[in-house]
Amino acid sequence: MKKPFFSIIVINFNSPFLSRTLTSLKQQKFSNWEAILVDNHSKDNVREIVKNMKDKRIRLFYIKNRGLMAKSRNLGIKKSRSSLICFCDSDDWWHEDKLSEFYKEYKKNKPNFAYHNIVVDNYNKKQIKKKSKYYKDNFFLNCLKHGSPIGCSSLMIKKEIIKKVGYFSLDKKVDNGWIDLDLVLKCSKITEKISFVDKYLSYYCFGINNYSTETNVLKSMSNFNKSYIIKNNFFNGQYPWWSKALEIKKNYKSKKFRIVLKLLKKTRCFKINDYLKWSFYFFSSNIILSLKK
Repeated sequence: MKKPFFSIIVINFNSPFLSRTLTSLKQQKFSNWEAILVDNHSKDNVREIVKNMKDKRIRLFYIKNRGLMAKSRNLGIKKSRSSLICFCDSDDWWHEDKLSEFYKEYKKNKPNFAYHNIVVDNYNKKQIKKKSKYYKDNFFLNCLKHGSPIGCSSLMIKKEIIKKVGYFSLDKKVDNGWIDLDLVLKCSKITEKISFVDKYLSYYCFGINNYSTETNVLKSMSNFNKSYIIKNNFFNGQYPWWSKALEIKKNYKSKKFRIVLKLLKKTRCFKINDYLKWSFYFFSSNIILSLKK
């Protein structure tokens, strides 16, 4: 069998969209790929879904990951036969030009990893185009300052780089909400050979069977800050705005203005839009507290 140019890791657990995901892979204009489907013993008949695809490029493996998506991703990577890894979770799907564009980018620039813009699909209700940022210098620090511009379904990365950083983390503190961010940060620490394809090439399904609830995001951000921000001398005991924004907004809505002010004093803004938001919360909280006295 011909060695695939790309290996696509698809992880699944009871997704109602698995057929759509696999169909989007079959419709790729670039055909030299393999898909490693890692199923966490779903209740659906996944084997039958794969069989109906009638495509030998799709290989099925089973795992009991005990709630750790990283285990499923790591198994897929280890079973892959290509040196270039892409990811497409089973509730996401791709534009037909996705692999063609990555192929052209890789042939031209040979990046260690690359990414593109994504479209967020709010459970088939509304689609929002999310244009990613490209950090030309110090990608690692800029991810900490501004947030990562990379969604997992937009990522292509060399297998050897993933191996060097020890794969996706199995540390339970690095929960499912930021295992992708953790991988991107670890990889950007050891390479600056990063490419950005300024096109919308994948669709991220938001709002079903994922971890993007407010409670989960707050927990994830707390763990992220403990792991990356508190220990980083650059921030000097403060936090980048994006990592505390949701917590500030939640307390503001709950009218806990003293907590809001306490949090605001610990945050730093690195762009004017964030500073404007920071100013709004700061001054409005101060005004409300003064009226209460």
